[in-house]
Amino acid sequence: MKHTKADGIDWEAGDDARFGGGDVRLYSGPSADDGGHGVVVVEFDPGSRTHWHSHAGGQFLYGATGSGRTQSLGEPVAVIQPGDVIYVAPGEQHWHGASPAEAFTHFAANLGGAVDWGVPVTDEEYGGA
Repeated sequence: MKHTKADGIDWEAGDDARFGGGDVRLYSGPSADDGGHGVVVVEFDPGSRTHWHSHAGGQFLYGATGSGRTQSLGEPVAVIQPGDVIYVAPGEQHWHGASPAEAFTHFAANLGGAVDWGVPVTDEEYGGA
């Protein structure tokens, strides 16, 4: 067992190749040997979000704090609240992040395989909630 106190977590800054709209911080837990399975805690500042992307094996999101947004390609933007669980099917193009006025933290579980990162989410797409 590894126990890391909150003040000892080494957060990684989100990069411009995967995130936009504001600052993002990530904490990655241990990953499976294949590199495709893993859990990440992601803190989004208000207005920040991922780029469009998909997961070869799918993804689970669990809303922890604040208010977030998510969207799958061709579907309306949905609000994510603490306790909400989102399942994204393998290969499904989607994005997720904070609401415009409130920070958001979620746990993201990659269910295997590579992530295929796409283009940034436009302000028009983001504002669809």
